[in-house]
Amino acid sequence: MKYLISESKIDSIIRKYLDDNYYPDYGWLEHEEYKSEYDQWDEVYFEVNDHVRYKYVSGKLTVGESPDLDGYFGDLWKDIFSTWFEEHTGLKVYEYKVLGS
Repeated sequence: MKYLISESKIDSIIRKYLDDNYYPDYGWLEHEEYKSEYDQWDEVYFEVNDHVRYKYVSGKLTVGESPDLDGYFGDLWKDIFSTWFEEHTGLKVYEYKVLGS
């Protein structure tokens, strides 16, 4: 049986998965706090379950190996992750890289 799922529904499902599984250990900070940390160090690290899952360095977002995201969503999650990250941090992603891809 074949199912048709709208792009907005897929986007919503991926965002929900990111909210549930890629939420930083310390929670989301105010945008100004991320900008301040970035201005001071030129990098911001995001730990999930005591491991750095993604980082923002010199305007580039790097996501660690993500077999769960790849397995569930193929390549569909990659652009969504970038916008999801920007919305939560206020940091503009100029380039992103996924390790292991």
